[in-house]
Amino acid sequence: MITAEPVAIPLLERFTAVYVQDSSTIVLPEVFAAQWHGCGGSTSSSASAALKLQARMEMRTGRLDVQLQEGRASDRAAVLPGPLPAGALRLADLGYWSLEAFAALAHHQVFWLSRLQIQTAVYDATGARQELLTLLESQPTDTVERAVALGERQRLAARLLAVRVPQDVAETRRRRLRKAARDKGRPVSATRLALAAWTMFVTNVPPERLTLREALVLGRLRWQIELLFKLWKSHPLEGSRQEAILLPSTTFDSFPVVFRSAHSTPAWPSPTHPCFHARGVSSNAPHQSPIRIKAA
Repeated sequence: MITAEPVAIPLLERFTAVYVQDSSTIVLPEVFAAQWHGCGGSTSSSASAALKLQARMEMRTGRLDVQLQEGRASDRAAVLPGPLPAGALRLADLGYWSLEAFAALAHHQVFWLSRLQIQTAVYDATGARQELLTLLESQPTDTVERAVALGERQRLAARLLAVRVPQDVAETRRRRLRKAARDKGRPVSATRLALAAWTMFVTNVPPERLTLREALVLGRLRWQIELLFKLWKSHPLEGSRQEAILLPSTTFDSFPVVFRSAHSTPAWPSPTHPCFHARGVSSNAPHQSPIRIKAA
């Protein structure tokens, strides 16, 4: 855990804490495939050996909790310290989408904010199922705020918050969707392309505590953790032929950096090594290891 003094930002102070959670995959040499399974594909993101770094940052204090998983693990399988305190807000990307998880958070009086998974069934206040695109396009303005229920089975109460994006933004999104579809060898639906014109969130935060515009501001907080990942991966090291091995310290209050030559064989400690006896890193997890990041 890393933490700092709380920051007084009025929007964040409406919650007891504001957590942003995301993950980043780090490709490893194939020799580690038996311990750190990747997805086995031909691209770097699906290599035979990879680990996934799960990170959850509390935006008011800078507290950081991390967990290491094998590269092919689902984000939803991440287990970080908890439970979150009542009155807190949790933001996570679509990889963590789970109506059951949202319901569990709400049960413990924790708020959640997420982009909408577009395949999710959406019901209006009368219980009638709504086609998402039709619902959005039928609105007289470029913003939508509706009480809805999510999921065929769960019927989880939520607010649907949406705003139409500028045309150039929508076209950029569509180009990315088409490229991703070509890479996977499958078409992208006309509905999915049409929905690219909208930014959509769902939340259980009541409107008196969070407006639509404020939710959009908070939704951009997830980029802060993306910037952290980028910093960790691209931080320059002295010398051009070195690698950094980031080891959790025994108290997990910092990440000491150990430099080794790119031509040497790094000594990767086993899960029983003392470096894993720390908050957020359990020696019972069989696939925990240092984070090895090659310098640019």
